[in-house]
Amino acid sequence: GGGRGPRGVVGAPARLWRHRPCANAVVASVPGPPSTRYLLGGRLRRVTPLVPLAANLDVSVGVISYDGELSFGCFADAERCPDVATLAAGIGDTLATLGVIRA
Repeated sequence: GGGRGPRGVVGAPARLWRHRPCANAVVASVPGPPSTRYLLGGRLRRVTPLVPLAANLDVSVGVISYDGELSFGCFADAERCPDVATLAAGIGDTLATLGVIRA
């Protein structure tokens, strides 16, 4: 009733409106501490970057340095980018090709 169309037809524009990407991906690189850090006597072994998906972004890649190493974090909207593992593998392959990491 009320002159409304089928649910799928009415819902489609709303879904498009909610997902209006201003960009498809964001990459953030943050320098971290150059030396080992400790908390309550325990050594911080690894830092993993997390760049949240916001503002309708599909993919985020974070890079952070810590104690002489780089860490990468790849996150994606599962519906819009189901192959984020391929992206992560490609980053690793590229760094290996450049000699930045050992494969």
